[in-house]
Amino acid sequence: MKNLLTISLLAMLPIFASSQSKWEAGINLGLMNYGGDLVKPAFTFKESNFAAGLFARRQLSPLFNARLNFLFGKISGDDNNYDELVQRNISFESPLMEFTVIGEYEFLGKKGLTDDSLQRKFSPYLFLGVGMAIIGPETDFSKVTPGSAAAADKDDHANFSNTQFAMPIGLGLKYKLTDQFNIGLEYGIHLVWTDYLDGVSEAGNPDKNDVYFSGGIVLAYRLNQKKQI
Repeated sequence: MKNLLTISLLAMLPIFASSQSKWEAGINLGLMNYGGDLVKPAFTFKESNFAAGLFARRQLSPLFNARLNFLFGKISGDDNNYDELVQRNISFESPLMEFTVIGEYEFLGKKGLTDDSLQRKFSPYLFLGVGMAIIGPETDFSKVTPGSAAAADKDDHANFSNTQFAMPIGLGLKYKLTDQFNIGLEYGIHLVWTDYLDGVSEAGNPDKNDVYFSGGIVLAYRLNQKKQI
């Protein structure tokens, strides 16, 4: 997993080492949610936590961008919040840091952010990335009910890595404020190849991996923007 991220970053170096005239730097602020064994259904706003991030984005063509992305937040889940799960009585919290290389496809083209007409100030896009997520689940098995105790004990002694391969997939919408600033909204699902984001597998559904979600406001500033005459 670490080798894949390293190869991806090395492959992107020629792109990110070129002229800054097509660079943007930005932040995102929003929420992070978790989908796994300790929530019902897979996505719920009951377990929303604050998330923030930084990114550097490079325009490759009118349709494609590449960006280096850092995201930080927290995921959590508690059986007591759901009637279907309360009989198990497990809860968890985990900080989460994600480092990814992301490609964006602006299917209306970058010209959508340079035209002054209202409808062309908007630019929707799709994104896909690869990278790593660093987790540290703290799972509370102290109140687990007898029917789940044996499986919970296996999870409590499970050996899993705190570094996981991550693949964010999602969509966004940008709006041009000025020649140098744009604001937008972004939402994504982050796939991971582990069932231990929450520290629980055997006491839940060991055949299904966990996921997490992120969404919020994106603010970007274009560096060295040349003024149009």
